[in-house]
This record gives sequence, structure tokens and C-alpha cells, in this order.
Amino acid sequence: MNLYSGMKDIQELWKYLFPEEKLDFKKRQLNYLAFGSNYRDFKSSKGTVKEWSERKVTEKKYKMYYIPKSDWTYRTIREPCDILKQIQRNILDKILVPHSEWVFSDSCTGFRRGYSTVSNSKSHLEKEIVLKLDISDFFPSISQARVYWFFKKKFWFNHQISSYLSWLCTYKNELPQGAPTSPMIANIIGAHIDNRILKLIKVLNDGDPNLWMSYSRYADDLSLSYNDSTLNPNKLIHNIQIILEDEWFFMNIRKIRLFKKGEKKEVTWIIVNNATPSIGRKRYKNFRATIHSIKTIGWDWALEKWNTTHKRKIEKIGDVEKFKQVIKGYHDYIYMIHKDWWVGKKYLQDFHQLEY
Repeated sequence: MNLYSGMKDIQELWKYLFPEEKLDFKKRQLNYLAFGSNYRDFKSSKGTVKEWSERKVTEKKYKMYYIPKSDWTYRTIREPCDILKQIQRNILDKILVPHSEWVFSDSCTGFRRGYSTVSNSKSHLEKEIVLKLDISDFFPSISQARVYWFFKKKFWFNHQISSYLSWLCTYKNELPQGAPTSPMIANIIGAHIDNRILKLIKVLNDGDPNLWMSYSRYADDLSLSYNDSTLNPNKLIHNIQIILEDEWFFMNIRKIRLFKKGEKKEVTWIIVNNATPSIGRKRYKNFRATIHSIKTIGWDWALEKWNTTHKRKIEKIGDVEKFKQVIKGYHDYIYMIHKDWWVGKKYLQDFHQLEY
């Protein structure tokens, strides 16, 4: 018997999401539940929770903006309004997270606590062949109907509550990138892909003891690695493509990458040629050169030098404060990868000498 199967209506769902509130739902507005005790802060906002959830307000539910990608296209981000974001966070914390970890295997490394791009790369270290695949439009491919069945089958909610939750977690019939609930919902749905690919790999490894094939998924990035150069990668890609299409996803053919023996192999931006993960010599030298520029000529001139050497629009930085955030992010990322190695410690010393 599932915890949620006993919920009869939306009123019981709201009581579960906001147990600290003692309200008569028939007489008072549901908007009080959005911020709990911070009702005064909420009174001045426009609309009610009921209007947001029942789609009476559509365009104002999300703020849309675009982030440039490395392939010259743009990623559409839809950030929910404060009211809806608070509801989605409660759905995430009280429904999705506590009752979903058992679904995942170690191959799923994205959007999970304790996992990172480093975790995603470790199973591919020192492999002869690395194959990188990508799921096309991972979030937008998940429709409202699919989210409805997700809540109904995975969590045993009834029709009314499953429909209500699907309204809260989708926008214009797709899973919006930017909503707190979207990564976890996509991950749980994607876990079925992981299980099927792992079964395929087990069959291949059993047939060839020297193959040592590994698999990991970071969001929509699929990575496979193995040691047998005689294995036909096209057949492997075809089999995985069949699995994806059977799960109502499609492979991005343009992003297929095959790294062979002797080539530099990269998995989620981390070099995996050696026994330990690495950012690569080129990136490390570039970061060290940037640190040196900041120490010698200052932040303003270093920023101008950065924008001169980085030709692409996505890599250019508008002001010094943002430049400082970028450098801090680079430092944290490098130290995360190399914290047990002397390179990370040396980089940390150089970074701490900067004047913020």
C-alpha cells in the first residue's frame, strides 16, 4: 500500500504539502498555503495559488529567457513565479525526493545529491573507447500526459490529484527547464532508460569478458566506454537508439562522439584518459594564465584581455563583478576535480592571492 494511494482529493494533498496550516479549504483561498506564515508578503502579489494551478493565468506563470549554448543555439529557460516555485519546491521535497532514490542506479549521476560530473566520469577512466550520446530535447519531450501517468503509476495518486500535480509541474504541455520539479521528474523517467541500457551492457559484457563496458547518464548526456576496439559502435548506437525511441525519446544524431584509442577522451567536460579525472592541460594553463593576468595587470585589464581572446559571444563577460564570479566558479570546479592532487592545491594558493 503506497503512502499516497490513500489521498482522496486535492484538499488532502494541500494538507500534506503544507501540514503546518489549519485551514478550511472551502471558505478560504488556497493562496495562503503558498508562503505559509509569510502571508503578509504574499498579499501584495497578483493572483492566487488556485489560479496558477488551474491555468487560469498562463503567460505570467513563467518568466522566459534564453541562454546561449556552445553549438550556437539557445537553451530556453522558464523560471516559475514565486508562488508556483514555492509549491513546486514542496512537491520536490515532500513527494519526489523522499520516495525516489530507490529508483536510481549508480549510473545516474545528474541532479542527485552526492553526485557530480566527476562521479559521471569515474567509470570511464583509462578505457580504450569512449562513446558519447545525447538525448534530443530531454525536458520538452516529456508531456503533461506523461507527467500525469508518472504521478499515477509511480506514486499511486488518484486521477484528480495526478491531473492537478501534472498542471503544477508542466507548462504548455512540456516539462519546463527552470522549474524545481523538472530535473527530478526527468531523472525518474530516465531511470527506465538506464535500466534497459544496463541490461544490454550486461549481455555484451557476459559475451566478452575483456569488454569491460561501462555506462553513465548525466541528465541528457549518455556516456559508454569499453576496451574492445573490434566492437561495432554503429550497432551499439542503433541498439541504444531503439531503447530511446521505445521510451519516447530521440537521439541527437549531431552530438554523437566516438573517441578511439590514443585520442583525448572527454566525458562531461572531464578528461578520462588517465587513472584520475582531469580538466586537461590546456584548460589548466589557460586558467593559470588568467590568474597571472589578474595579479599583474588587475581585474579591469584582465577582463578586457579575456574578452579579446575569447571570440565567441557565449564566452564574453560584461562587467568585472561577473568576471570575478566566473573566476571563482572556475576555481571551485578545478578544485573539485583536483582537490586530492598537487595541481588543485597550487591553484588554490594562486587564487587566494587575488584581491577581491
